[in-house]
Amino acid sequence: VIGDFLIPTIRYAIFMIVYQMVFGRDTPQIATQGLETIYGGVGNIVGNAIPLIAITTSYIGVGLAQQSNSREFLRLKKPVAWVLTTVPPIMIYLLGVKNFADVLAFAGDTGDLLAFIILPILIMLTRKISK
Repeated sequence: VIGDFLIPTIRYAIFMIVYQMVFGRDTPQIATQGLETIYGGVGNIVGNAIPLIAITTSYIGVGLAQQSNSREFLRLKKPVAWVLTTVPPIMIYLLGVKNFADVLAFAGDTGDLLAFIILPILIMLTRKISK
């Protein structure tokens, strides 16, 4: 278990140190996009493909987990759980939030709101109604 945490952490730390050494203060917000300045067009493709794949697979994994939680704990039907899981990120994008850090901040705030405020209230209401 420790190795499963340490190996990616060390690799990421090395990756970030190398990028900071190469680009300094000019490091782009999404570091892999800096590959274009070194490798040209191929670097641009690879530099954008890596975060796209990472974000997409993360979105799919978190989305499926959230949908499953909504169905299991809130007893929502699959279409309703799907809408609650899918529509908010699409709305964020359509509202013009294009900055990756802003999207992460909004997603974190929304997740915290759901996990620590709305979900406990719904659980409490469900218990009161079922009694």
